Amino acid sequence: MLSLFRKAGCLISGLVSLAGFVILLFVFLLLFISPIAHWAIEKYSPKYLGRQVLVRHLHIGLLSGKVHVEGFRMMETNRSDTFVYAGDAFVRLSVRQAISGHYRVDSVVIDTLFARINQKGSLFNFDDLIQRFATADTAPQPTGADTVRYSTGSIAIQNIHLVYTN
Repeated sequence: MLSLFRKAGCLISGLVSLAGFVILLFVFLLLFISPIAHWAIEKYSPKYLGRQVLVRHLHIGLLSGKVHVEGFRMMETNRSDTFVYAGDAFVRLSVRQAISGHYRVDSVVIDTLFARINQKGSLFNFDDLIQRFATADTAPQPTGADTVRYSTGSIAIQNIHLVYTN
């Protein structure tokens, strides 16, 4: 009987240790998600977008669903010129609905938006982005899978400066 209590005690202490590790991992994720995302955006943007993206400050609230970005800058292709700059951007997502499979962007607020559009003949300086994201999806779609739903609330953009060069 005593050996049974010892085995149960080892099992309980193992489960408590595992739960403590999971809680500690979650706390570290909450604390360090913003610096990790900031690093990943700047490192992998040329690979996935074909353009360098720079961010001055990024804060992600996992529990609140709030994302605040300061100094978002997307550069021109293989150049040091700015294509798009957003001085201050705030996005609020509905975390509760995202868990259920409905991705709702409650609000998007962008203050100080600058964009430079260059046209040479029938080509624009953002044609590479359109080609990258407008190509047809060739991956097979799973049958019987639930559809993902997206929706948006309010979108506000203030202080827009658009430069068009032909």
